[in-house]
Amino acid sequence: MYKKLILSLWLVVHVSLLAIFPNGYTFIREKYSAVILPYMNALSINYAWAFYAPNPETAMYLEYEVEKSNPAYETLPSETFYWPPEKEGYLDFTNTRDHTNMGYLVQFKDWIDRMFIPWACRQTANASGVTVKIVFVRVPSLDEVQSGSPIFDPDLKATERLTSGTCQGAKKL
Repeated sequence: MYKKLILSLWLVVHVSLLAIFPNGYTFIREKYSAVILPYMNALSINYAWAFYAPNPETAMYLEYEVEKSNPAYETLPSETFYWPPEKEGYLDFTNTRDHTNMGYLVQFKDWIDRMFIPWACRQTANASGVTVKIVFVRVPSLDEVQSGSPIFDPDLKATERLTSGTCQGAKKL
């Protein structure tokens, strides 16, 4: 009988914490954070929901240009690609897994040099080098959209060159 009671109490507390903790800065969360936070951290469910954020997060993606040459070392036209890849002619920011992985990738330039550039070289025939840029797209706030600002405004886009590398030694698949 006590096992059922303890299990029921734990279940009520656990489900309540799942509802209270992610809802940002509530009174209960602030008051009992010394108890709630270690429990939620131990379960790796300590992320707050960000509904109706006044300033949405800036979207990021990689733009990489693959330079190509043939065996006679003649320069061929380069090709530009995006990571995460474009879907149906536009960048799809709903694929959160790729964008989260990309967010980790751009934090460390050596990851791009050691992993991304060799991968990009293997994806394109006759690749001789890769130049990688990061593109930041500021998503307009809800107030800006309500006042008539377009959602995908090219003026809200900024590009920064990250690195470049050669394709020597990248094994073709």
